Amino acid sequence: MIPLELHIEGFLSYRNRQSLNFRPLVDAGLFGILGPTGSGKSALLEAILLALYGTCPRQKGNELLPLVNHHCSTLTVEFLFQLRRAGQTELYRCRYRARLKPGRKGVQQQEHLLERWDGQGWQRDREGRATEHRVSELLGLDYENFCRSILLPQGRFDELLQLTPSQRAEALEVLFHLHRYNLGETVRRLRAETDARRELLQRRFDVLAQTASAEIYQQLEQELEHLRIESHRLEQLLSKLQAADAEYTTRRHRWEEYRRLQQELAHQRHRVLSSAERKQRLEQLQRFLPLLHASWSQLQQLRRDAAAVTEQYNRARQDHARLRTELDALLPRYEQLRQAYEQRHQLHERLEHCRNALRCLDLHAQLHALDARLAKGRIVLEELQQRHREYTQRLTACRHRQRELTQELHTLSELLHWYEREHTLRRERQQLEADLQQLEQRLQHFLSALHDRSRALPQPYRPHRVQSAERYLEELQQAESHLHTELARLQSELESLHRQRTAAELARELVAGQPCPVCGSPHHPEPCRMDPTAELRLRELHSEHERLRTAFELTQHLRTELYAELRSVADRRHELTERLRTVMDQLAEHRRHFRWRGWEADAPEQKTLAEQRHAALRAELEQLQAHEQRFETDLLHLDRELETARQHFQQLDAQRSALAGQYELLRTSLPEELRHASAQALRELLECTQQQLAQLEHEFPLLKQRYEQLREQTESARLRCAYLAERHGQLRAEQDRLAQEFARQCDHAGFAPEDLEPFLQDHTRVLEELQRLQEEEQRLADLTDRLAALEPEATHYDPDQHEQLQHKLQHTREQLQELHVRQGQLQERLTRLKDTLAEQRQLQQQLDDLHLRSQRLKVLEELFRGNAFVAFVAQEYLRSLCHQANLYFRQWTHGTLELALSTAGKHPEFQVRDLLANGSLRPVRTLSGGQIFQASLALALALSDMVRSTSRLERCLFFIDEGFGSLDRDTLFVVLDTLRQLQRQGRLVGIISHREELQQELDAYVRIRRDAEHGSRIAFGLQ
Repeated sequence: MIPLELHIEGFLSYRNRQSLNFRPLVDAGLFGILGPTGSGKSALLEAILLALYGTCPRQKGNELLPLVNHHCSTLTVEFLFQLRRAGQTELYRCRYRARLKPGRKGVQQQEHLLERWDGQGWQRDREGRATEHRVSELLGLDYENFCRSILLPQGRFDELLQLTPSQRAEALEVLFHLHRYNLGETVRRLRAETDARRELLQRRFDVLAQTASAEIYQQLEQELEHLRIESHRLEQLLSKLQAADAEYTTRRHRWEEYRRLQQELAHQRHRVLSSAERKQRLEQLQRFLPLLHASWSQLQQLRRDAAAVTEQYNRARQDHARLRTELDALLPRYEQLRQAYEQRHQLHERLEHCRNALRCLDLHAQLHALDARLAKGRIVLEELQQRHREYTQRLTACRHRQRELTQELHTLSELLHWYEREHTLRRERQQLEADLQQLEQRLQHFLSALHDRSRALPQPYRPHRVQSAERYLEELQQAESHLHTELARLQSELESLHRQRTAAELARELVAGQPCPVCGSPHHPEPCRMDPTAELRLRELHSEHERLRTAFELTQHLRTELYAELRSVADRRHELTERLRTVMDQLAEHRRHFRWRGWEADAPEQKTLAEQRHAALRAELEQLQAHEQRFETDLLHLDRELETARQHFQQLDAQRSALAGQYELLRTSLPEELRHASAQALRELLECTQQQLAQLEHEFPLLKQRYEQLREQTESARLRCAYLAERHGQLRAEQDRLAQEFARQCDHAGFAPEDLEPFLQDHTRVLEELQRLQEEEQRLADLTDRLAALEPEATHYDPDQHEQLQHKLQHTREQLQELHVRQGQLQERLTRLKDTLAEQRQLQQQLDDLHLRSQRLKVLEELFRGNAFVAFVAQEYLRSLCHQANLYFRQWTHGTLELALSTAGKHPEFQVRDLLANGSLRPVRTLSGGQIFQASLALALALSDMVRSTSRLERCLFFIDEGFGSLDRDTLFVVLDTLRQLQRQGRLVGIISHREELQQELDAYVRIRRDAEHGSRIAFGLQ
């Protein structure tokens, strides 16, 4: 938690609205809130507590009136802080407002809000809980632990050290959430959950035991076996009925076939009678066809061969003429390319030379480029080396100057501390001398006032005006003694007069012959006669006595006041004198320690010059530190750049050596005419040679192949034409002879040649037709035989019996299907029952496991009963806290003291180990006030470290309210150095103190001033 802003109005001494911006204080480093006692410094911390938790140390219970400024009727506190959790920053604002009733007779309105910034505006927290609870959840700390570890209010600085062991253990338990180690409660809860689970499973087991058992499972298995037997019987019966039905079905099919064959037989008889004449003609044609078929076939074959030969001969002549023309046209080009192809090795050699020449030119250019780059690299390398030497010299000079400035700053700091101490002692001496003078003046004023009051005394008893208070006291004592003597004399005379008056009054009561009413004597002397002037004298004596008694009391009062004042002045004078003597001794001792040459001890302006010199040196040192960092960064970059340049230069040198070797090897292999040719000419020559060679390599094989093919095809076409011409003449003569012979045979058979041609073209048509007629006759015979064979079986088929058999078969199937359904239902029930029995076994196993778990948890519950384990963990946390605190405490006490924990008793108690006394232990109460402060601060810092590491706070401000008054100057500086080290480590530390000398040690400070009219005011300052 990082505080950002605090706004106060009407709170304690802050009458008007005051704002405190923490941002520059937090950015500056170690800061403080300074001001005289009662100015309102601690009120700032209490305002933060009130804004966060709705309460503060000065509030008693829920009473709010003491917190409201007596000039105001409203109280307003707004606290803006930043919270960083899990790498994300959130902004929150806590507001506390209260309004009093008229006449300050109570609180009229009270409001406590928590708001979060969402990037666009402030949104109220919607968690539905009290603001203080929500804040505790956000920070991970409640009010008490926040005061112990983050913000230490005045008067509660050593609270952790002074707590009783049990209270300290409770605080650690709440602070570090040690309740999670309360295993006794956890074990009890687990045992309760186990017993509840066991009871639930037991009820489930009882329910299953009522609905499932081994006997029911056995009965169901027997019933299922009976159904299986009945199903088997019905299946056998169904098989028999199906066999009988199949036999009847076969008979029905034969009966239906018998009826169909009867119809087909009548139709076939009619067809056979109409095809007898056609059969006779076909039989005659069949006898002549074999005789004519040979001649006709030979004639048709000769005709087809002659037509084919004629077509082939014409096509062969056309091919021969075309091939001969192509061959004649291709021959000149073929001869030209053949001669060039035989000399193609010359083109290959020229092509390779051109490539080598171009490669040589390319290598030469690369060598020139590498030479230029190497030269440039040498220059760059030398420049980098020169810069490296210059940066190294400048860094060395900067560090040397820093050491000089650091030594001089240390000397100036000591000198400034000496001047500050000198100024403080002189100011204290002047103040003491002024106090002595004021004391004497006060005594003289008191004597004057006392003498004025003594004028009320009678003149004989009035003391004289003197300058000495002791002499005046003696005169008062003498006047008092005189007045006391005179009062005693007047008192005796008054008593005598009173006795006379009483006797006279009693004498008036005497009667002759009667006893005295006072003493009872019958013989009483003569009655006393009262002097007539006695009454007047009595009144005068009374008046004088009263006047002297008043004077006596006034004298006593004046003497008492003067004596008390003298005692007070004497004590004060003695105190001031002793302090003045001590200050003078300290001043003399301080001046004897002045050891700085070039500076004067008695010159006030030297302090100003030293402060200016200190500020200038500090600024110069900071500038040199910045230069040093920049030089180190530049030197690191320069080292990397120099190493990179060296590696690159070595690579270029190696690359040039390799290229030079390749260049010389290629140059020696080139012809003389190509060594001095230009790159353009070489590229043109190379391109031309490549084109010629590619064209030759591509065209000549194709042309040669084409030429050979054409020559072979032309000769083949010529021979084929001669063969086909001879063959065509032979086929034509044979065709004419066979045509005459076939016409003569047809005339002899009585058929025209054109009528016989269809049958001669397909000689199987006659046979197919005759075969078809024979097949019809055979079909008729087969039908007759089939009818004769089917007649016995067809006459024995009864449709009515077949229908009855089908009805019985359907009924059997339905019975069997019903049995199968019942069997499936029974099988499903058996499966469910089997699963239920398995679940029963699992439940029994779980019940046994839970029973064993419950017994073990019972044993653990006995072991972890009470808070023994939590107390053990709290003791471990306390030991870690003590160890962490000793890191600070040992440093502040220069390794002489450290905190320790006692091993005796139920709860360990803090003790002090004196390392100068062989590590002996003694109580904490034996520490001095300053050592108590050091131990308390060490514990507070250690507690803050541990809380910050375990809470949700990644970074938090640590406030210390007062507590520095009991430290001497050296110890104070040690503590401040430690706090500054914490600040450099990332800890934010704020100090509240009335000691003005802290101003010189703080990076920033806020000064609180008390104004009688406007209340406390905040003034910001930076060192």
